[in-house]
This record gives sequence, C-alpha cells and structure tokens, in this order.
Amino acid sequence: MLKNKLNNKGLGKKEMMLVLLIIFAGLAFGLYKILGNNTVTQMANFKRLATSFIDEAARLRDTEALYENEVYLYDTIELNYIEEMPSPFEKSESCDLYESKIEIVDRQRYITFKCSDYYIYNQKTTENYIIYKVSEWTDEKLTGDNVQTATFYNYMVNGIEVLDDYYIEKEFLVKYGMKSGYPTISLENLKSEHELVKKTYYRTLEEVK
Repeated sequence: MLKNKLNNKGLGKKEMMLVLLIIFAGLAFGLYKILGNNTVTQMANFKRLATSFIDEAARLRDTEALYENEVYLYDTIELNYIEEMPSPFEKSESCDLYESKIEIVDRQRYITFKCSDYYIYNQKTTENYIIYKVSEWTDEKLTGDNVQTATFYNYMVNGIEVLDDYYIEKEFLVKYGMKSGYPTISLENLKSEHELVKKTYYRTLEEVK
C-alpha cells in the first residue's frame, strides 16, 4: 500500500506538487523584488539626469543670449555643455535630444524630458515630477483624455517633399539646416522657395504610479 502512495523519491503526488508550488512562488517573489528594485533605480536615475540637464541648460542660457527662453537637450550637447545621456531604461538608446527642453516663462523654468518611453512633461523644475509612459507617435488619429498631439514638419521644393519623414519642430529645424545648408532657429525663417508642410501626430500617455 505504501509503495502505491509514494513515488520513487519517497514523496506523494500532493506533496510533490506542494514543493513545486513553494519553489515557483519563491522564484516569482525573488524576480518581483529584483525587477521592482531595478525600476526604482531607473526612475531615480531618470530624475537625476533631468536635474543635470536643468543645471547645464541654465549654464548655457547664462552664457549664450540666443537661448534666453528655450534650451533643448540637443543644444546643450551640441555646444559641449553636457555629454549625450544614455537612457536609464534602454542602454542602447539616448535621452531624446529634440523633445527634452527647458522653457522659461515669467522667470519660471519648466522642464520637458524624455528617455526611452518615459516622459516628464512641462513641469516646474522645482516640483516632484509626475512621470508618464508614452507610446510611439502615429499620424493615425487617437482620441481620449490620455492622448497627446503634436505638429510634425517637412518641407517641399517644387511640390516634392524633401525630407524622408515628418519631424517634431526642433528635429525638423536641425534636419532642415543640414539638408538645405541654411541653418535657422525658427520655422518663420525658412528660405522663401521652401514650402513648409505639416501633419498632426498622436500618442498616448499613462501616468507611472
């Protein structure tokens, strides 16, 4: 009778299942702790990078009169105020050069900062930041309370689009300067023979709890 109840290791089926459940539960808990701690570290590094950007943008603004009201991460790197910032979430990526910026409104600084899919949007630099996770931009219309829209640009010569895609304003201006040989800091200063064209793009934002 006893041999029929036990397997060849001396454990019954119920006991073996219980042991396996305990092992799997332990592994799942350990994995949760590792991933949870990793996420906390990533978020802390994200905020640290945002603070570094704020400091260097302020230093650039104090030195370069051209950037009195707006400083992009692209500007601080291009002018050697700061090195390119690897994303704390994806080491193969860098924080976004063209969406990350500091704006000065009524002497108050506001930061927008993006690394990988994580995003601080237009918040006072003295605040404890709300962080969002965002989707990829798409030109397919999205609706809802958690949808963000932005205008993307290209330009045409003789009715033909020049750039290979549409780009958010700062990235467009950089690519326009490289392609046309006519650098500009605003959309109003394109060459007269270059026709600006634009599209609305959409993405979703989800607050990270």
